Amino acid sequence: MIAVILAAGYGTRLQRDVLEDRSGRFAHLVGVAKPLLPVGRCQLISHWVQALTRSGCVHKIYVVTNALYQTAFEEWAAHFSNVEILSDQTRNNDERLGAVACLQLAVKHFEIEDHVIVIGGDTLFKEDFSLSEVKERFYDLQKKCEENCLLLSYQCRDDETHKYGILEVDEDLRVLCMKEKPRPSETTSRRACPCFYVFSKSSLPLLETFLEEKKEAPIEEKDAPGNFVSWLIPRKPVHVHQISGRFDVGNLPSYTECDLYFREKLQHKDSYMIDPSLPSEESGAFIRGLFVAVLHLCDAGAELHGSLGQHGGRAEAEPLSRQSEEEFLSDASRQRQVGFLPHGKSVQVVHHVLVQVRKPAHTREIHAEL
Repeated sequence: MIAVILAAGYGTRLQRDVLEDRSGRFAHLVGVAKPLLPVGRCQLISHWVQALTRSGCVHKIYVVTNALYQTAFEEWAAHFSNVEILSDQTRNNDERLGAVACLQLAVKHFEIEDHVIVIGGDTLFKEDFSLSEVKERFYDLQKKCEENCLLLSYQCRDDETHKYGILEVDEDLRVLCMKEKPRPSETTSRRACPCFYVFSKSSLPLLETFLEEKKEAPIEEKDAPGNFVSWLIPRKPVHVHQISGRFDVGNLPSYTECDLYFREKLQHKDSYMIDPSLPSEESGAFIRGLFVAVLHLCDAGAELHGSLGQHGGRAEAEPLSRQSEEEFLSDASRQRQVGFLPHGKSVQVVHHVLVQVRKPAHTREIHAEL
């Protein structure tokens, strides 16, 4: 599976808000692309790259940007070996190609023939969102029909329907239609659809068909990716996966709300978007008799006591010395094999450590003193 992050927008509303702000608090955001905005401890787009990499959902991440921000994205991407940048060659908002055309540009340029996760570069989700759950749901649908695609939805308020694309679904959660910014009286559904789509590889050729049909249409019809989704729904089976909510960074108030959440309210920073049940130990914590089933993250100062790995007693681990977290996560070749720790023994984690184990089907998760 491939991920394509759409990051070719110019963020005109946000930049206008920043320039009009007289407090001086946001001067550092002037000229910064929305996906590169600092959100919590890292840039907005880095939250996606870290989660996509750690979860193993995709093996490659493509970011489509524009010529104005291309250099900034290339400098950011230098920290990740699994990220490639593609420019749409536009330099201002009037020249923009539109999100659907940018997605098609990536599909053609990188010759993508795989399932694709499409992510809006100005979008993040609440802490309970799980990429692993989305991946599992998509492949369950694929077993039934290889043409199945997957969308997300969350419940919006009555007074918000006019802001979003609203999905209407049947009892099997198959999408019947998407209504673009309807009044509350025009639909009984309150399922808002964020810019996060999983397109089956069989649906990708339809991007070109859609753009050919819309070649004489105003840019607005090709800019919003939801327009392609609406067009796709009667042509391919599309289902929905429910989430609790999202952050859409469109202006300064929405940015400050998002940043505040990630700085002060996000509880499990290391497992964000990977698996909400994933344990994440803080500095100085002790892990005793733990069977590491899928993925475990430990901060500097943690100790592992009697931790059992996969069948045969082996686990993958790597301390971070001088590497940045991004460099480590994108460089699996640096992982080394370590044996399990017998009862009563321990190892001091000098820096940050990632422990990952592929659990055999015949084993089960246990939590006990070894």
